[in-house]
Amino acid sequence: MSSTEITVVIVDDHAVVRQGLRAVLESEAGIQVLGEAGDGAGAIKMIEELKPQVAVVDLAMPGIGGLEVLRRIRDTKTQTQIVVLSMYSDKAFALEALGFGAMGYVSKDANSSEVVKAVREAARGRRYTTIVTEEEVRARFDKRGASDPFEMLSPREREVICLAAEGLTNNDIGDKLFISPRTAEIHRGAAMKKLGLRTHVELVRYAIRRGLLPSEER
Repeated sequence: MSSTEITVVIVDDHAVVRQGLRAVLESEAGIQVLGEAGDGAGAIKMIEELKPQVAVVDLAMPGIGGLEVLRRIRDTKTQTQIVVLSMYSDKAFALEALGFGAMGYVSKDANSSEVVKAVREAARGRRYTTIVTEEEVRARFDKRGASDPFEMLSPREREVICLAAEGLTNNDIGDKLFISPRTAEIHRGAAMKKLGLRTHVELVRYAIRRGLLPSEER
């Protein structure tokens, strides 16, 4: 391997997407694909072991989702840069991923050349996205910072919000955690307020993006 080559791992739960993306990247001079992972847990292990310069990661995967992969990789202080390749083309998703530390965000309906460009830019430590402008990114994080609202939740609030996302009622949550239904309701309300969520539908969508639901719920 040349010292100038960009090393990459690909993370997506669909084999056909991984194969197509691998073919695109390996056809480019100066890019080497070190491996593939089909889920978040495998991605974290592979990134820690292979230490690629760039990981191209899907946002919505069974079990540990793309945002949680971002958070855990960030916490390990690895030098791997993350480019999110997602079916979600909404600006809110892109800004959320960038807030988690992604260096790039590309919609799956974008041209393959955009993915290649995102990988090359990420390897150079430069941000690249097809969804939002640099001005929109700066405006968002100048005001709010790149903090993760989930980190503001207490351990109990995290437990309650995850169970609520699975469809458990306050009574069910109380029985499971050995707290009163009223206490479960208070924790649930506080967590949703911190996360900026108003309805159960919004909570479920958030949980899916974060990879908080068990695999069978996906």
